[in-house]
Amino acid sequence: MKRINKTFVKNNLPKRPENSNKGSFGKIFSLCGSANMMGAAVLAAKAALSGGAGYVAAAVPYEEKEVLFASVPEAVALPLNAGRETAQIKKYISKTKYTLVLAGPGLGVKRAKKFLPVLQKINLPLVLDGDALNAPARKNFKFKTPVILTPHPLEAARLLNLKSAPRDRKKAAADIAAKYNCVCVLKGKGTIITDGKTFLQNTTGGSALAKAGTGDVLAGLISALWAQTGAQQKNALSAAACGVYIHGLCGELAGKKFSDYSVLASDLHKFIGRAIKIISNAKPT
Repeated sequence: MKRINKTFVKNNLPKRPENSNKGSFGKIFSLCGSANMMGAAVLAAKAALSGGAGYVAAAVPYEEKEVLFASVPEAVALPLNAGRETAQIKKYISKTKYTLVLAGPGLGVKRAKKFLPVLQKINLPLVLDGDALNAPARKNFKFKTPVILTPHPLEAARLLNLKSAPRDRKKAAADIAAKYNCVCVLKGKGTIITDGKTFLQNTTGGSALAKAGTGDVLAGLISALWAQTGAQQKNALSAAACGVYIHGLCGELAGKKFSDYSVLASDLHKFIGRAIKIISNAKPT
């Protein structure tokens, strides 16, 4: 298993040509958040934009759209009306050429179960986290488009129909990648990223990240890096690995400033730029 370092990430960071516009760096359709859980949608959107995505449109409940406007003015809010949500999602996606869909953070189990079959049919790459991981676990289906799944150990257990968190994390990650035809990001100390053939292990992070909401930030960051490279199957593994490493480094930097006790998930996006600078200036190893 290869350990991820600064050189790996530097070599795989998306390029930022000067002659570009917001469309050059990917358009993300975010299906995150619900009543009482809009924080997850905000965290994911902020991380996606701070990670370099050119455009983020967030489909959120109509009653919660003001939360997004107030918290992430750079994102486009796409309000969903109860009872019409599925039709509206299809309509929104048909109008704009999105690069990928990020779904799950704060979505709620019932809404995730309802929306995931729709996302399967729209033929866009997917990044699924949080509640969006429960639906595939119940349906046992493989994805036809490129997909990145980001489970923590208990979510991995559900994806594999296990009664408890898997002890052999490498095997569990490989089994998820094979079962769902995906890149699996199995979170935890030494997060493992695999497509079932290549195995990468993260070397950054710490207890500063052991707090609610940090996974939402990771999902947004991975989405941003993947979207900037066109969200193709061939670069899903490297985008996920870069996102995990940068996310961990943000935790380390935030921990040095605030202490590992006091870092909030909402602090992390502020350190993404600094982390990327550190990586970009690193000498080859």
